[in-house]
Amino acid sequence: MLIVTLAATLLGTPVSSEIVLPSEPSALHGSMLAPDTPAVASALIIAGSGPTDRDGDSPLGVRGGVLRQLAEGLAEAGIATVRYDKRGIAASRNAGLDESSLRF
Repeated sequence: MLIVTLAATLLGTPVSSEIVLPSEPSALHGSMLAPDTPAVASALIIAGSGPTDRDGDSPLGVRGGVLRQLAEGLAEAGIATVRYDKRGIAASRNAGLDESSLRF
């Protein structure tokens, strides 16, 4: 990981790090994208409705990585971002709950 971080710094590209957010019943997985210079701000990118991963893609056929592209654009502007896979999706699959047992 140190080599990747060093290479990204030398090349002037944003640095991406995998993150794990503690949660029950299982952790949520995501990514932090930081600019290659000190960040001027930070943002949490929260996906909209439906089964969506941290990149904005869906197992229902939506592709394009719009949330990843948003994070990359913000990093170019000096803004660090954190985005995560929703419960039950992609790397956060084990954090999904049985929907029939959910109550508001």
